[in-house]
Amino acid sequence: LMLACAASIFEHNGQANRWAQYDTGMAALSLSLEAVAQGLVAHQMGGFDIARARAAFAIPEDFMPMAMIA
Repeated sequence: LMLACAASIFEHNGQANRWAQYDTGMAALSLSLEAVAQGLVAHQMGGFDIARARAAFAIPEDFMPMAMIA
C-alpha cells in the first residue's frame, strides 16, 4: 500500500510547483502500467481520510496526499 503525494513547493528554489498534481498523476499512471507489464495490478483509490493520512505519516502541509495505491 502506497500513498502518492504531490509536492506543492519546489525544494531546490522554494517556488510554487503548479505541475505537482499532474506530475503525481503521471507517476501513478507509470507505476500502474509497469505493474501490468509485470503481470500485476495497481489499484488507485481516492476515497481516504486526508487528515488521518497526514497525521499517521507526518505529512507536511506543503505536500498534498493524492491517492492510495494498492
